[in-house]
Amino acid sequence: MTLLSARGVSVVHGRGEAAVSALDCVDVDIERGQKVALLGRSGSGKTTLLHVLSGLVEPTSGNVERNGRTAIVFQGANLLPLFSAVENLTFAGATPERARELLTLVGLEGKLDNRPGELSGGEAQRVAIARALAQSADAVLCDEPTGHLDSDTGARVLDLVEALQEQLGFALVLATHDEAVASRADSTIELRDGHVV
Repeated sequence: MTLLSARGVSVVHGRGEAAVSALDCVDVDIERGQKVALLGRSGSGKTTLLHVLSGLVEPTSGNVERNGRTAIVFQGANLLPLFSAVENLTFAGATPERARELLTLVGLEGKLDNRPGELSGGEAQRVAIARALAQSADAVLCDEPTGHLDSDTGARVLDLVEALQEQLGFALVLATHDEAVASRADSTIELRDGHVV
């Protein structure tokens, strides 16, 4: 089953001579349970495509179809700084009980009441992953999920996301500039200057 489908999607920022094309006539399909890497350098259009697929950005032209719920994990954890880990999940719609279950699932059972400033980078990213799972998503879209982490912590976060995908069955889309990260996916969509190559 196709969860996310983009057809002829273009995104242009600005107007006239200042217009910049972030995506140019991109076609993409994401299937249920699939693990896909969006690979490209900074400025290639991968984050814009992720945002279009998630519904955060409306394309300038083209169509996007979504069959199911999507959740996004940003490059930075983007947690609410004055809220505990549990409260960050309940703010996203989880019950307190479900929030504790999900945080335990990502290995943070001892950090439930910690605020983001009391967490390491890897722990904060795991809270962000749990927050995405709190939305019962059919597709989880991750934007450079290891971008702010050292290589060992990044590998552990990827291991966790992949284990959760296997357990819960959601489609996983990873935007990354790192070919080693992309190699872990079932398939890779390479972007360059807003085009699929």
